[in-house]
Amino acid sequence: MPSNRTSILWAVLAAAFYALNAPLSKWLLADIPPTMMAALLYLGAGTGMAAVRLIQRRTGTRPHEAPLTRQDLPYTVGMVVLDIALLQGERLTDGLAALGALALGFVAYGLSIFFYIYAQRGLGAAKTSAYYAVAPFLGAGLSLAIFRQAPSPIFLVALLLMAAGAWLATVDSPPAESSSS
Repeated sequence: MPSNRTSILWAVLAAAFYALNAPLSKWLLADIPPTMMAALLYLGAGTGMAAVRLIQRRTGTRPHEAPLTRQDLPYTVGMVVLDIALLQGERLTDGLAALGALALGFVAYGLSIFFYIYAQRGLGAAKTSAYYAVAPFLGAGLSLAIFRQAPSPIFLVALLLMAAGAWLATVDSPPAESSSS
């Protein structure tokens, strides 16, 4: 079983990788139609994780566990959504943006889930989820940096409420209850 520190690192990496999705997808949508974008994200996740599994198999580092039938889901969804995008008349005009979307899908969906599962092995579901709760904060921070838009007052209030909720989710015990009867 991995050490606690390693599991925490995997959980934070999973959150950071997932946090890349929203701001970078929004940025790529300037060059890629929405349905095509969804297809490329899923295909990137499936193809990238297939490469990871191949490397694990070749190096002998692949854990010995029962094969998951959902492994093929990103490919299947990607192919279906790609067909839908093409039927809708969506076309790719920027090959570099398409490669970016494939890479983003691999990192934000494929590797994020990969590291999340590894973190759960050492921390358990509840602790991993608590560490993963940093993802929206990282995503919001990245969005603010990329799009250079000042946050509104309502955003700041929401940020404080989310931070309080994330903190409450990470503490081991709830705040002391008053004993008034």
